[in-house]
Amino acid sequence: MSTSVRDSARTRSGRASWPQAFGRLYRKDLEMMQFSVVLLGLLIVAWEIFLLTRLPVWPPGVPLALSVLPLTVLPVWLIWDAVQSYRAEWQTGTVFFLLAAPVPGWVIAAAKLVALMTGFTALALLTAGGGLAILATGRGLPPAAADLWQEVPQQSLVWMASVGALIYWLCGLGTAVVFQAASAASHLAFRWRFPALVAALVVAWWLLWRLGGVGHYLLGWLPDLPVPVLQVGPDGARVITDAIFLDSGPIVGWLAGLVLLFGVTGWLLQHVLEVA
Repeated sequence: MSTSVRDSARTRSGRASWPQAFGRLYRKDLEMMQFSVVLLGLLIVAWEIFLLTRLPVWPPGVPLALSVLPLTVLPVWLIWDAVQSYRAEWQTGTVFFLLAAPVPGWVIAAAKLVALMTGFTALALLTAGGGLAILATGRGLPPAAADLWQEVPQQSLVWMASVGALIYWLCGLGTAVVFQAASAASHLAFRWRFPALVAALVVAWWLLWRLGGVGHYLLGWLPDLPVPVLQVGPDGARVITDAIFLDSGPIVGWLAGLVLLFGVTGWLLQHVLEVA
């Protein structure tokens, strides 16, 4: 199907029905990735249960430290599924219906991104639940760390955990945007798509690096972002926010780059990519 015919069809009916189309595409993408999500979720549950059984045997603190191990595996799964979210469309032949649908390209890209981040968020929360279950037993921390834990205000602990979780999630979101954009761009090549994927990733990371530098020079007037840090001293433990700061200029530049990459993905889906 030619891009002109496809674009005209999307112009006539895509704008009026995009929320419903997003819902259908979102459910379809969830179904495509449900096997890997369920499998990885079961492995995480089995791992956390195993660590709970090791609490009376292993030294205090070891099961808790190992409970966050799945968080180091999730980015690998995220990268794999981000690439597969587009590659599978070409492998199964569903790309013909996807590109022919009267839906704006950004809706297709958004549905795939939201579905991927839904799975990522669910698996991360499952891992966090395992760590909280170990903490709830009262034997998750060594005695010295447990005493320190009691000295820190609960509100500060929640704040630090929330900041850490937000940073982890945003890093996952950025990774998903970059790899999905690169996966979509790689299908511009009819052959040698893996080298095309690598080349697209290099261009994407270069773009983010350059925009981060631009943000540093042009947006230096923005206030820096404080990072909560746990300080242990003679007076006990407390959380301080005036020791470490992040330059917000590069962060804004990186966010602008991610928005640009997402827009390029939608534009490719709507105007450029063809069934091959």
